[in-house]
Amino acid sequence: QLFAATGSSVLLDFNNATEIIRFVQWEYKKGLKQEGIVDYFKSESKIVIYDHYEGRVQFHTSNGSLELRNAQVNDSGTYVVTVNLNKDLVREISLLVIDPVSKPGLQTDSKLVDRPIKLSCEVEHPAAVKNVVWKKNGQLLHPDTHYVFSEDLRVLQIQNACKSDCGSYSCNISNQVSWDEASLDLVIDGKG
Repeated sequence: QLFAATGSSVLLDFNNATEIIRFVQWEYKKGLKQEGIVDYFKSESKIVIYDHYEGRVQFHTSNGSLELRNAQVNDSGTYVVTVNLNKDLVREISLLVIDPVSKPGLQTDSKLVDRPIKLSCEVEHPAAVKNVVWKKNGQLLHPDTHYVFSEDLRVLQIQNACKSDCGSYSCNISNQVSWDEASLDLVIDGKG
């Protein structure tokens, strides 16, 4: 499966450098929907780009690859390339276009010693986030009795905070096409 960020350009490649290309057909399939994108006839040096894709794709005659520009979520689906009308020269490429993650914000609810401190990694579009990683002073944090993570990993709770918990905390969020990070310098108030 191929992943692409919303708004990016994606190169869909036939991936057969040894084949002499005489005819190439690119199609899009999703569920019952199937539509032509490009037909290329080398003998006539003719490239036919179907209306829906006009201005959105570039076909490369040298290798049969197709560049999809300004990819959108509704471009997700299966792209089928057929070369020389040969059923043995058919390739299907599954494309998933997803939104990049947005810049997270890092918030805390308390800074008191001997109390639990909750750090929250706030994101604008939680559904776009696939992974969350927490660090303290650049070192990866793992769940234990002192550091407790929420199920979706977006909340870190420090149990019975002490002065040694002071430091720079960061949450790194990512998905298949992007990542971003927020950090917070935690200074714990009180004696302990």
